[in-house]
Amino acid sequence: MKNKLLIILLAFCGVTSCQNVLDIAPSGRMSLDEIFTDDATTSAYLNSCYLNFPKWANFNSTSTNMRIALTDDAWDWYGNPAVPSNKMYIGSATSTNPILENEDNRNDNTDDVMGFWNKCWQNIRRCNVFLSRVATAKVTLESDRNRWTAEAKALRAFYNFELIIRYGGMPIVTSPLGLDYDYKQLKRESFKACVDNIIKDCNEALATPEFPWRISAGNEAYRFTKAIAAAIKSSAILFAASDLWNGGQNHWAEAETNTKKSLDDCLANGYELYNKVNNPSIFQSAYQEYFCSVTDWSATPVDKETILASTYANNDWIQFHGLPIQVAYKSGLCPSQELVDAYGMQASGQPILKLDKPYLDEAHLQPNYNPGSGYNPVNPYVGRDPRFYATIYYNGARRKNSAGVLTDIQTYYGGNCGINVNVRARTITGYYSKKYDHPSATISARIAATYRIMRLAELYLNYAEAANENGNLAGAIAAVNVVRTRAGMPNINPASKDEARLLIHNERRVELAYEENRYFDLRRWTKPDADLSATDRYLTGMWIIKTGNALDYKRFSIGDSWNTATGSWSNTATPRACYTNKYLIWPIQLVESRRLEAASGKKWQNPGW
Repeated sequence: MKNKLLIILLAFCGVTSCQNVLDIAPSGRMSLDEIFTDDATTSAYLNSCYLNFPKWANFNSTSTNMRIALTDDAWDWYGNPAVPSNKMYIGSATSTNPILENEDNRNDNTDDVMGFWNKCWQNIRRCNVFLSRVATAKVTLESDRNRWTAEAKALRAFYNFELIIRYGGMPIVTSPLGLDYDYKQLKRESFKACVDNIIKDCNEALATPEFPWRISAGNEAYRFTKAIAAAIKSSAILFAASDLWNGGQNHWAEAETNTKKSLDDCLANGYELYNKVNNPSIFQSAYQEYFCSVTDWSATPVDKETILASTYANNDWIQFHGLPIQVAYKSGLCPSQELVDAYGMQASGQPILKLDKPYLDEAHLQPNYNPGSGYNPVNPYVGRDPRFYATIYYNGARRKNSAGVLTDIQTYYGGNCGINVNVRARTITGYYSKKYDHPSATISARIAATYRIMRLAELYLNYAEAANENGNLAGAIAAVNVVRTRAGMPNINPASKDEARLLIHNERRVELAYEENRYFDLRRWTKPDADLSATDRYLTGMWIIKTGNALDYKRFSIGDSWNTATGSWSNTATPRACYTNKYLIWPIQLVESRRLEAASGKKWQNPGW
C-alpha cells in the first residue's frame, strides 16, 4: 500500500524517487537533514526551485511558440502534419496526446518529455520542502534566511499561477505531502481560492525588507524579486475577475486595488517604461529597440522596464521566423491580417475598424471600417501606429538582406519575399514577424534578444482594465495613455465604460503582440459556456498582385491562393478546428487524471477532454 501511495505521490508532484528528497551538493549526495545544516547547501536547495524553469520564445525547425501560433495574431504552418501547431489547427489534441503541455515548456531545444504539469508540481514541491525547513536551517545571516524565504514564496506563487491559468483551479498544497497522506482529502479548489493563496504568498514576499526589488548584479541574474511578486499578484487577480474564472462573482474592486498597488510599488522602486532610443541609427523607436536588446543587470540599468526575462536569449528568430532575403529556414509565425488591422492610425489615434464589430462576415473578409480613422485601403501601410512598424514586415518595408544591402521587402506574389502557401520559407499570410529581429542581424552573424515575460507596460494595462471594469474610467484612460505616449500615439478619450473596454482590449493586443499574453487574454475574456469561434476559427491574410506599378490588395482566407489565369481562389483555406469550448482550458494528461481520480475518488479532467 505504501508503494502504491508513493507512485501516486510522485505522479502528482512530478518528481522521481531520487529527486524527491535528495539534491546534489559539492560534498556528494546528502539527505535533507544534512542539506539544511549549511548556508551553501541550503542556498543550493533554493536554487533547485528554479530547475526546469519554463522557457519562453523557444523555436527550432519544427516547433514554435504555441501561445502565439494559436491566437488570431499569427498562423504557423508550412504543410507538415507533424508540426505541433498544425496538429492543433486540425483539432487532433487529446488528453493522451497533450500537444500543448509538452510544447509549452521546451528546454534546451529538445522535447520536454515531462511536460508542463509535472515540472510545475515538481517545483512547487521543492518550494514547499524549502519553506518547511528554512526556518530551522543553520544559516549564518538572518537577512539571507528572510530573503530566501520570500524568494521561495514568490516562486511558489509563480508556479501555482502558471498552472491555474492553463488547467483551472488546482489543489492548494503548501507543505510536502508525506507517504501517509490521505488522498481522499485532495480536491480542486476554486480559481479564486487559488488566487487568494497566490496573493498571500506574494504579499508575504513583498513585506520582507531583505527581498530586493531589482537584481543589480550579473551573478544573481534571473533570481526572483519583489517586482516579480507584484506582477504575479497583478495578473492573478485580473484573471480571477475575468469572465472565464470569476465564478459569476464580481471581483473588479479587489482587482483595481491590487493592480494599482502593484503598479505604484514598481514605479516607486525604479521601474519605468523604456522611453529612449539609444541607437537611433539602427532603431526607429524605443519600442523596437527594447525588443531587440538584452536585459542588463546593474544598479543603473538601461532597461528599467523588464520585470522578468527569460533565461533564454533568443537568436534563432531570424532563422526560424525570418525572411527569404535573409535565407531563413522558414517564415514561422506569420502575422495575420487581423493583427495588422488592430494597429490604428497615428495621426488620428483611432482604430481603422469598428472595434465592436470589426468584420461584417464570419470569415473576416469584409472589414467594417471606421470612417474617422484616416485609413486608406489602397495605401494600407501608411501612417499606422509606430508599433506596427516595429512588429511586422509588410510589402514595402525595408531590411538588409544576407549580403548586408538594404532591400525593399516584396510580399506580393512573385516578389523577393512573395507569398506562397506551399513553401515553408515563404509567408502564408502576406506578412513576416519583426518584433525580435535585430536590424543588423544575419543568419551567419546573429544577435540575441531577451524575451520579456513580465514588464511594466503590462502592469499599466492590467490596472487600466481593472479600473475600467470597476467604474473608474478616468484612472483607466490615464494608465492606457501612458503606454500610448511611449509608443508615439495620441491619447484615447472614450466616452463610456463599454467603449473603453474595447480600446483597452485592443491596446493590450497591440502593445503586447507576440508576447504570449493574447492566448490567455482571449480565453479569460470568454464566458465558460462560450467558445473562440469569433477570433480563432477564421483568419485572413493579404494577397497582393502586382501589375506594372499597380498593386491590388486582396484579403483572403489563409490557405487559399489566387489563380491569376481563372481570376478565382483555390478554395483550399483551412479554418482552425481548435476553437471549441474545450480549448479554453488545457487537458490534464489522461494517465495523471486517472491516477488522481483513483486516489481521491473525485473528477479531475477538464470539460470536453
